[in-house]
Amino acid sequence: AVAAQLHGQIAVTGRLAGSAADARLDADLDGTVMAAGMPAGEPGRLTARLRAEHLPHAPVAHLGVQGMLAGAPVEIDLAAARAPDGVARLEIRRAEWRSARAAGTLELAAGGIWPTGRLEAGASRLDDFAPLLRERMTGSLSAVIQGGPESVSIKAEAENPDVAGIGTARRAWLNATVRDPAATPVLDGEVGLDAAAIAGLAGSARL
Repeated sequence: AVAAQLHGQIAVTGRLAGSAADARLDADLDGTVMAAGMPAGEPGRLTARLRAEHLPHAPVAHLGVQGMLAGAPVEIDLAAARAPDGVARLEIRRAEWRSARAAGTLELAAGGIWPTGRLEAGASRLDDFAPLLRERMTGSLSAVIQGGPESVSIKAEAENPDVAGIGTARRAWLNATVRDPAATPVLDGEVGLDAAAIAGLAGSARL
């Protein structure tokens, strides 16, 4: 659990204006956050600003977060919108904290299940999350979602993952592809573990 490892004081203010058919929301968050896994010291200050227009029918929103979290700078810059035809769009312009990164853009058609676009995320040092999590983790993780009209692929890979109380591996991976996602989706994928030791069992596996 992450929330149980964080404590501090946060103030939130907001303003809603406009009409029921076309409203604007401005919200600001300002506070200090401490991570239980960090040595005692000055708490990190976080600020966040949410701006959303044309609510509720064709919302256009932007979220920005800046400050310090567990002794390291954090910066998040997100934009989201839903067009009048129902197409939803999420753009991660920047999301960075320690070795963790995420960026990309995904779109989802009205009534759709599988997105189009590309999103990349990962962390080269999973132990960066130690101040936020109850369980110790080491290794690295990367993931990519790539979607188009003909197929959607999801690829994730962990190098030397070690999760306390669960197990270790030299490598773990997931490769999945959904073909013809709009009409008759067909899933084709592979999950693998290399040199793993989990719950007293050791070996490699591929499905």
